[in-house]
Amino acid sequence: MAASLEAGVQAAVAIRRQLRKGVPDLQVLSKVTALPAKDLLRFDGTEQAADTDVGGL
Repeated sequence: MAASLEAGVQAAVAIRRQLRKGVPDLQVLSKVTALPAKDLLRFDGTEQAADTDVGGL
């Protein structure tokens, strides 16, 4: 769980960096927002498929 939390914090930092760029890279922004969203769902008790399970997004 600690590794997941650390990855979520890193994703939040990456999101902030993308938003501060002015014109964010939408593909990168999409990927980095997926991790915190999955973590929130996991803490709510809803397990989601790994990225590799859905075509390597």
